[in-house]
Amino acid sequence: MYYKTPEKLLATESTLNGNSKMFLKLSAITILLIFCYTSLSSTHAVVSRVAMPEGCARACPPQRNPSRFICARNSVTGVLGTFEGDCTFGRYNHCVNTRERYSFVRYGNCHSGDF
Repeated sequence: MYYKTPEKLLATESTLNGNSKMFLKLSAITILLIFCYTSLSSTHAVVSRVAMPEGCARACPPQRNPSRFICARNSVTGVLGTFEGDCTFGRYNHCVNTRERYSFVRYGNCHSGDF
């Protein structure tokens, strides 16, 4: 029979502990990445055409030019919306009326695949 010396047992045990710790770290990172991707993709999946909020100054309308549409996000619901008119976003890059606030995302069509 072959018996390991105490030094060899300790070396084997520390290697297993190191491998186990690395496996747990990688598993945690993988789960975190999956969770982040799922939460991001679910928030961007809802896109709707919304009316221009009252109190939002109108500038030049896009004149049937989709590249000039404004894509904005409702700051309360998180829903993305595309405005057919041009909305002047002020100093803080958002447009506010009495009930809703829209934060500018980008110009152009507001598709879920774009984010």
